[in-house]
Amino acid sequence: SIDFENNGIDFELKMSNTPLCVNIDGEKMRRVLTNLIDNSIKYRQSDSKKIILTCFADERNAYITVEDDGIGIEQNEIKRVFDSFYRTDHSRSSHIKGNGLGLGIARQITEQHSGQLWLRSDGRNKGTTATISLPLTDKGGYGIEYKENTDN
Repeated sequence: SIDFENNGIDFELKMSNTPLCVNIDGEKMRRVLTNLIDNSIKYRQSDSKKIILTCFADERNAYITVEDDGIGIEQNEIKRVFDSFYRTDHSRSSHIKGNGLGLGIARQITEQHSGQLWLRSDGRNKGTTATISLPLTDKGGYGIEYKENTDN
């Protein structure tokens, strides 16, 4: 559980009015979202306060975005942050703890769900938006269908 209030975070949730149906392993996708939100908290600037989680869909995919107003990522580092043990130059020299595995694992879990995970940032001090896309199911059901996955 993430304690937004004690971290001084203004958390905003924007949900689609249309129910979305995706097949996911709830525990694994919770791990992905927790990692993305934890990163937004860890890599914030001293005056960073906002994290916005948005859920929406197009004809084929559901999307979840985690947007922050943190330290951002330089364009030449965006793809590399998914590599194991890679940390941006700015984070290496800072007090931020971590081993550089989180985003790589988050991407791997998302891809195991036939989805994609990518980041967008306009550069240093411009914040970051992480986007998860997951294919909508053709079952026509409502909500999120949790698929129990016994594979570890």
